[in-house]
Amino acid sequence: MTPSLDPEPLISYFPTVRCTNWRVGEPPRRLAYEPDALGKKDKMARSTEETAECKWAGEALCEAADRYRLLVEQAVDGIFVSDAQGHYLDVNSAGCEMLGYSRDEILALTIADVVVAEEVPRIAPEIARFAGGHVLGSEWRFRRKDGSLFIGEVVGRQLPDGCLQAILRDITERRRQEGHLDFLAEIDRHFAQLWSVEEIMETVGAKIGAHLQVKTCCFCEVDDARGEIIVSYGWPGRDVPSLRSTYRIAEGFGDEFRRANCAGERVVIRDAQTDPRISAPLYAALQIGSLVSVPFCVKDAWKYFLVITDIRPRDWRQDEIELFQEVSSRVFPRLERAKSEEALRQAVERYEQQVRLFEGVASTTPDFVYVFDVRGRFVYANRRLLEVWGMELSHVIGKTCRELGYEQWHHDMHMREIAQVIETKRAIRGEVPFKAPLTGVFGVYEYIFTPVIGPDGEVELVGGTTRDITDRKRAEEALSAAKAAAEAANAAKSQFLANMSHELRTPMNAILGMMDVALPKATDPIVQDCLRTARASADLLLTLLNDFLDSAKIEAGKLELESAPFSPRQMLDRVTQVLSVRASEKSLRFSCRIPSEMPDAVVGDRNRMQQILLNLAGNALKFTERGEVEITLRSSLQDGKARLEFIVRDTGIGIAPSTLEHLFQPFAQADASMSRRFGGTGLGLSISRSLANLMGGDIWVESELGKGSTFHFAVHLPLAEELAPEGEGLRLSPAAPVIPLRILLAEDNPANQKLATYILQARGHLVEVASSGAEAVFLSERNRYDVILMDVQMPGMDGLEATRAILAREHGRCRAPIIAMTAHAMKGDREHCLKAGMDAYLSKPIDSHEMIALVESLATASLSAATGTVSSAPAAPHATEGPAVAVFDPELGLKGCLNKPEILADMIEDFQAEVGSLLRQIRAAFGNGDLQEVGTLAHRLKGTVVYLGAEPVRAAAFALEQFGRQGGDSLEVEQAVHALEQQCELLQAALVHHQAGRSSPRDP
Repeated sequence: MTPSLDPEPLISYFPTVRCTNWRVGEPPRRLAYEPDALGKKDKMARSTEETAECKWAGEALCEAADRYRLLVEQAVDGIFVSDAQGHYLDVNSAGCEMLGYSRDEILALTIADVVVAEEVPRIAPEIARFAGGHVLGSEWRFRRKDGSLFIGEVVGRQLPDGCLQAILRDITERRRQEGHLDFLAEIDRHFAQLWSVEEIMETVGAKIGAHLQVKTCCFCEVDDARGEIIVSYGWPGRDVPSLRSTYRIAEGFGDEFRRANCAGERVVIRDAQTDPRISAPLYAALQIGSLVSVPFCVKDAWKYFLVITDIRPRDWRQDEIELFQEVSSRVFPRLERAKSEEALRQAVERYEQQVRLFEGVASTTPDFVYVFDVRGRFVYANRRLLEVWGMELSHVIGKTCRELGYEQWHHDMHMREIAQVIETKRAIRGEVPFKAPLTGVFGVYEYIFTPVIGPDGEVELVGGTTRDITDRKRAEEALSAAKAAAEAANAAKSQFLANMSHELRTPMNAILGMMDVALPKATDPIVQDCLRTARASADLLLTLLNDFLDSAKIEAGKLELESAPFSPRQMLDRVTQVLSVRASEKSLRFSCRIPSEMPDAVVGDRNRMQQILLNLAGNALKFTERGEVEITLRSSLQDGKARLEFIVRDTGIGIAPSTLEHLFQPFAQADASMSRRFGGTGLGLSISRSLANLMGGDIWVESELGKGSTFHFAVHLPLAEELAPEGEGLRLSPAAPVIPLRILLAEDNPANQKLATYILQARGHLVEVASSGAEAVFLSERNRYDVILMDVQMPGMDGLEATRAILAREHGRCRAPIIAMTAHAMKGDREHCLKAGMDAYLSKPIDSHEMIALVESLATASLSAATGTVSSAPAAPHATEGPAVAVFDPELGLKGCLNKPEILADMIEDFQAEVGSLLRQIRAAFGNGDLQEVGTLAHRLKGTVVYLGAEPVRAAAFALEQFGRQGGDSLEVEQAVHALEQQCELLQAALVHHQAGRSSPRDP
């Protein structure tokens, strides 16, 4: 209930009448009549008049008092009346409300009881001034009943009765707003002086902390990419572990907190411990009681927010929250700007540093460094360029090459290339001869033009560097000349090796052949022993010759490896058969250990691997006097390949450690006496390691002097899908009838003439000899021959030229097959012969069985073509270096048919019945580009001939089948189809002769 106000002190200054003990709201009282001392009646009259006046005055006074009291009670300011000692006599409702007391409580207080202690000394002087009649206004700090403070503006004066009247107005909010405005103005003033992000956060944070008395003021930045909030403390306050911390957004802040900030809403948390928007770990880390978060969005994204915290729960005022919002809207744009300015400043510093570095490098480099604008005008040139040109920088800048004295073609070239760089936005390089316009310095220069891309993505400038490569060009020319000389020397060396091979193999061919002819005819045991000794010495000489040639071919990079399926087990069986005889002669134990899990077939060069093993095991036998020699094979699968490791162990003399370092070098032996004691050239191990390296493998050794050596040979080889049947080399079927052939032998060496004549005449053939290529051409024109054997290297017209001449004159006619005979052993010899038009190839020294088989098979195919037995296409078998294989081996075929002639006859008949149809289907499928069908048909044909002992046809069908599985070049497939057709023709001719020599079980 609002306390009543005694108006008497407030209206005592009215002089008309004094109404004692009258209160607002009471009816006016009539004044008592008091006769004068004389008691005269006229006083009664006057008294009546005065009574009327008093009545009127009382009524007027009551109305005025009511109005005044209403104004006092409705006033928003507090109105207080006190005596001269400061005791309160009266107060209105607003005053009670301001101080939080009731009217009775206030009337029991003094001024000193409601102001803060610091204000008490001001009371007495202020009252004294009031008593002096002054109307004063001042600000006081008051304390409410609940202990809260506020700022009051007091206007006071002294009343006529000596009391003091004061009007009190609460100006706390006004002063607070003025303080906020002053605070914001002060921040704005600081912004003009602060540039770094750290300074802005520290200054603003300290101002907020001091102005609002909070624990911390944090400036937070959201890193969405990493899901983190980076907190920087502008006002550390108390108990802050560090000035910069990082919190995981998902771990520290609840969904509602993130949602509000993302939506740009303020978050006010009065009690952080109980509010679900703050996680318990974050609360423990921050150690706060309450907080206010004010977000600031950049481009509609939650980028920053300002967080003010207090150490205890707090009811944040609206003016504080609005102040935070205003600070946020001012600080974060300034922080963004400061960051941009800092980034720009750092970029400028980096740019200036790069410019200084560029200028430092450009001024010291021996190269020309320059920059063009898009019109080809210089905007920069380094010191080196100016020195060579003899110009000043001021003379160069802003001018084109033509304006600086370049020739027109040079200027036009520069402009074209600058335009190309601008169009493609890619660097280009080139070389150009150049003569400086003023100094006349001439040279060859290499230049690079590079685009300089601007912010808009377009080329703004074109940078260039030019290097003087005159000396390098001279060196390259000298190197090119030296390389040409070296290649010429290497070619001469290769030719020399080819010639030496021919010159050495030619007599060796005669020596070995003649001894083979003479041995069966010698009856005297002494003569036979001499011939065998000579044959062994010739074999050794041939081995040494082959070693020298292999070494030369390896050094020249002209040694080729074959790649064909073979059985490692069968290869080791051959090696064992060869070496076991030598081991028994020396009374040595010789063994070969082969694992059961070894692959059946691999793809590689069987002959070269056999050569390596024979060398390693042969050396072991050579240098072992007693004990044993053992070959062990270890096998494993790695990445789809077979890893074969051959280990050759002996108990021989061993190798000294000092010798191991150069053991695999050419011509290296343990010591000088080794050659005298054991023989050899020292090439075997060098060749073996080189061959192993060419196969992708290696050879290494472990040895102890006096105890023996262990050599390791390891290689990785692909697994073979199918193993070709093992033949026994060249076979001559004694059951097959021999058709006398007319053969032309073109050979300039008399010994080789005699040898070839002996071999062929022994088979019943007629041989005519031509001693030169020209004579061979002449005889081929006059006579008809079944086969021509052509030596490649003859004086005058060589065998290749003679072959081309014969083919040119017999163009379109059925000609005799031409077989090349050469002692050349270098890479490409076979290809040269076949390219010249020859049909087959024999390498000297010539094996008699190989020569007979090849001559008779080619002649048979040619005769069949001439008589129409098979296709009229001329036979051109693709002979290979090394021993040839019979096109049809009756013994092998009979063995494959369980040694039953009737089964073999059935197989021959089946082949003859379907070979023509299969070949036509293969040719048609190839014409349609259906390689899969080609492979299927080739596989069917291979199954037909696999039991006939016809290895060449089976191999040709298998090769064509692989194209069906793996694909291949059309030219290669065409060659494979042609090769299969030719081999089938040869097989058909051989089968005709086979059937003519014996009666078929199916004949009527």
